Amino acid sequence: MRVVAFARAGCGSCDRTITELRPLATERDFDLIAVVAQATTATTAQGDGRYHEIADPDSSISHGFGVIHVPVVFLLDENSRVQAVVTGERTESRWRSLLGRPVDAH
Repeated sequence: MRVVAFARAGCGSCDRTITELRPLATERDFDLIAVVAQATTATTAQGDGRYHEIADPDSSISHGFGVIHVPVVFLLDENSRVQAVVTGERTESRWRSLLGRPVDAH
């Protein structure tokens, strides 16, 4: 599975969304790709091989995927087909539920 999170630099809801998803990427063994609009450089995620960040300084990538409001998260299957699109901020337990993981798993 791949999870693509579209965010905007300086967006608190976006930061919280990515923060909730990052540990789940390692735990659940999926790639988390953050596309950050209005960012000029991607941050390095040291020691976190499941997290990748793409800077989207002019928002062209985000707009190419039809993203208008952020955060928005695409859940993709192993063939990169969109299985779900989730808008807005969610709690860790809600992300676990959406990703098919029991709420009490850690």
